[in-house]
Amino acid sequence: MPVMKCGRGVNKDLPAIELELGVWTDANNFRFKDGCDEKMLGIAEIMTSPSITSYALFPYQISGTRYLVEAGIAKVYAHNGSSRTQITRCPSAKTVSGIVDKAGGGDAATRVLTTSTAHGLATNDVVIVSGCTGADATKYNTVSTGVAITVTSTTTFEYNGSVASVPGGAATGSPVYVVISGTAFDFTSAIDDKWTGGHLAGMLILNNPIDGLYYWNGSTSNSLRPFDITTYVADVGRPHREWFFQAAPTISSTKYPRRVIWSDAAVPGSLPTTFTAGAGVDAGAKELDDTNGFIVDIFSLGEELHVYKDDQRYAFRWIGGTEVFDAEPIHDASGLMARGCIANTDDGRQVFLTKSCDVRIHSGGMSESLSQGRMLNYLRGDIDSTYKTRAFLTTNPYSCEIWVCYPRSGSSTCNGAIVWNWKDNTWAIAHRGLNITAGAVGLLPTTIATDRRMVIATSTPKLGMVDSGTTDLGATITATLERTGLHFDDFDRVKMVRQSRIQADATAANTASVYHGGAMTADATPSYSSAVTYTVGTSNKVSAHKSGRFLAWKLSTTATDWKHRSIDVDVIAKGKN
Repeated sequence: MPVMKCGRGVNKDLPAIELELGVWTDANNFRFKDGCDEKMLGIAEIMTSPSITSYALFPYQISGTRYLVEAGIAKVYAHNGSSRTQITRCPSAKTVSGIVDKAGGGDAATRVLTTSTAHGLATNDVVIVSGCTGADATKYNTVSTGVAITVTSTTTFEYNGSVASVPGGAATGSPVYVVISGTAFDFTSAIDDKWTGGHLAGMLILNNPIDGLYYWNGSTSNSLRPFDITTYVADVGRPHREWFFQAAPTISSTKYPRRVIWSDAAVPGSLPTTFTAGAGVDAGAKELDDTNGFIVDIFSLGEELHVYKDDQRYAFRWIGGTEVFDAEPIHDASGLMARGCIANTDDGRQVFLTKSCDVRIHSGGMSESLSQGRMLNYLRGDIDSTYKTRAFLTTNPYSCEIWVCYPRSGSSTCNGAIVWNWKDNTWAIAHRGLNITAGAVGLLPTTIATDRRMVIATSTPKLGMVDSGTTDLGATITATLERTGLHFDDFDRVKMVRQSRIQADATAANTASVYHGGAMTADATPSYSSAVTYTVGTSNKVSAHKSGRFLAWKLSTTATDWKHRSIDVDVIAKGKN
């Protein structure tokens, strides 16, 4: 009675007859760890009713408060676990020509603000007015959350001051206004432009490849704001140690697709002060022009920053002095698929997806393939050729996994995933039936999770935490296993499978449908028996006769949990023909 071990993962590339027992030829929503197969947990909906579809997510913590920042095409929101606040960009504070009470308006709180140039605003945009001084300062300054305006001309608008008073008089001091919400200040990027960024010295810095660099200090009274120094629009921007790096910047209307620039080192609690090299500062730049490729993305790995072009990779290391950083080319000729196709394991390695759909790993030096001979050809055939650059990688620390999310053939959003476990070196498949638009890992608000977790966004729009609950955003999860090509070291003899016994570890009364199958040739599709229901705690075996030179076994379950280490298969020889 052969025993099939169950926890060696799925292999979609090699012929079934070449696989060891315990390796599955197909599976969905099962993971393989600790010698067992185990149905994946669900994706629990969190932070309900998003205002936008998020195309990037940034976990961010400051002063004991954790946020999940949701970046869409036009707007950006921050959620602290209980409420969501729009933090879409605002311009720098602008001075005004004057502020007076509205004459004859009948509303003692209405003010008229005049700008020196056309303001470009629209009625119902929200502004904060500040800087007014003197005894009437509270008449003209607004509350910190801002007030909606009514536009009366290209250079004037009306708003309500903080307090009402008898009309008459004008503001004194040096009043300014800041727009904190307005359609004129929506971001202008598209889905494929892809946000990047992260936290540096306590600030969240986001890079928009169309609109440039913006920062947020964690106060929901503030919006994303541009730097007060000269910064650049660049394809990608990420923090590394004390510096903020940008790649492929546009400088003086010229794009430099092979250039990396970095700021001076940021002091905790402060932004960098310059991106320009000079005496006494450690900002700088390097041109990576030893190959013809363009920079695609950059990503930290410990003390190193790895720069990925579409034909080569470089390791940036701090050396100090006038050079500041050294750039060592890594000659493994593995160009990156797209921005966002990099993720780190928790044991100090970096995984990335190449242009040829190979999933590779390195520890700072040369990389090696994780998918060749297991999932490479499958991914090449399953990924959509038009929208494959919308793929992304993210870390799932809860289960020691790297998720490779990608659009399957015919889809424009990521509706498929292959999953690699770095502890067991096993592959799994997680086609969850969701259209995933973004993924991230980090510390979420404490009302949701206390440890680092993987979170995803969908096009519906919804947000979900991976490996939580038993449904996918409320939908039942169907998990399947299949092994074909079972020959038990005898390729010629016809065999019959009569029974199988599952060593299941699952909640009593949970059920699964089990099928026995057989085929006469190695490449033929098995003919399966009718489904037999196996009930945990009640069933002793599955009985279903099926013959062939190459046998097969299949399971499907919607149970909330299912796990087993081995299957005893009752097989008898029938002779050769």
